[in-house]
Amino acid sequence: MPLRAQKWSFSGPFGNWDKAQLQRGLKVYREVCSVCHGLKFVAFRNLADLGFSEGQIKTISVGIQDPWTGRTTKGEMFERDGRFPA
Repeated sequence: MPLRAQKWSFSGPFGNWDKAQLQRGLKVYREVCSVCHGLKFVAFRNLADLGFSEGQIKTISVGIQDPWTGRTTKGEMFERDGRFPA
């Protein structure tokens, strides 16, 4: 039995995403998936596309340590809290 074609709200060039659903997905990622998986290539500024306000993004970014900040004068790596805008 062949599969029937489905119509998705996000299909095609004019599709759209349910922002509330994407925000719930980020919450699940932060609570469950982030233990093993990272999002190091996603900038905090991209969270605005999910409907988060600047204040919400700042709150999210504070709890995240950024290990790729730089080196001290002794050559040791250091971390800092995430910042928005990055």
